[in-house]
Amino acid sequence: PFVPSKEEALAYEPDLIIGWNHHFLPGALGQVEHWQRQGIATYIVPATVRRGKPKLQEILYPFIDDMGKIFGEESRAEAYKQGLDERIKAVESKAKQRAYKPSIMILQSYGNSTYTAYGENYVIQDIVEKAGGRPLVPQGMTAVGPERILAYDPDYIVLVMSDEDGDREAFTEKGKELLEKDSKLRHMSAIMSGRIISVPFSAVNNGNGRLVDALEWIGAGLDQ
Repeated sequence: PFVPSKEEALAYEPDLIIGWNHHFLPGALGQVEHWQRQGIATYIVPATVRRGKPKLQEILYPFIDDMGKIFGEESRAEAYKQGLDERIKAVESKAKQRAYKPSIMILQSYGNSTYTAYGENYVIQDIVEKAGGRPLVPQGMTAVGPERILAYDPDYIVLVMSDEDGDREAFTEKGKELLEKDSKLRHMSAIMSGRIISVPFSAVNNGNGRLVDALEWIGAGLDQ
């Protein structure tokens, strides 16, 4: 529902289309060759090409480098990367000072007690590890019920949620309320203790600088 049709996109007469990997499929915008034949360039965000165990810097920095080259702003891109690198190192340094690595389950709710558990093929697992956490689910699980989730007993739950207007505190409280209302999960120790860290979907899936925002939010959540 968030992707325009080929005709709608063409009506804007773009020079370049930047999108996720699945945007350039037959049921969406179509293959990149379709656009290239019409003189329209395409760019697929590296973070959306799922392969192996993605690492934060490995998918973030090439994206920033590419944007710098495309728009002729290489020096600004390099300065931006340096700033992000300093922030990443600050979170990692603080994580090393903790006495333990809390176990973490990364969930996304679809309502009706149905969830996706993010696995190691998503960069958020590396983000959690850099923040000082220990992810519990190596292989992701899609659209699973509470019985699969209850088999784990994480110290914390990182909850990926749709973005909303509002401050960070309100966003966090909404995540806690969402899980507390699930009668089949609310007795998990992490939920009862309020050890829930909410992060916006766009921050952990778009593959841009907001990945570092998510890293800082998770790190701060583990300090509480």
